Amino acid sequence: MNNWKQEKGAALILSLFIITLFLLFFLTLSTQLINTNKQVNQMDVRLDAQLIAEMGTTYVQQQTKEKQSELEQIINTNYSDLEILEQEIEDVMNTWFNDSSTKRIDSTRYFFISKMNATSTENLIRIEYSSTGYNDTTNVKVDEVMEFTLNKQE
Repeated sequence: MNNWKQEKGAALILSLFIITLFLLFFLTLSTQLINTNKQVNQMDVRLDAQLIAEMGTTYVQQQTKEKQSELEQIINTNYSDLEILEQEIEDVMNTWFNDSSTKRIDSTRYFFISKMNATSTENLIRIEYSSTGYNDTTNVKVDEVMEFTLNKQE
């Protein structure tokens, strides 16, 4: 311990060393905080786009429920020929959502409904489509399937 007291400037060097260690620690910590903040912001934007896309699927389902009687009429009219039935349902659904396939929520957020594709079996109609949610520069696509059971009326 006697050597430290006789050394001139040792306290200055020790102080600079401790200050340097603290600065390195704080720089590392601040870099970690900034990166974490960026990741959280990116996840928020992506989650918002996901929710907007799901909002699009909910919109399609609600609009389909409101126009259910029109769908039932098409099904009852074309039940015997499944190919014609598929085409009629595709045409009607794409007409419903063609003009309004892009719904704006605000200036940077909106969803887009893709062209619908109908397939059918003897007792089931499947309508496949996708909804893409946009938020600033991020977009998320959600694929959705609606199924309708056919009840043969005799």
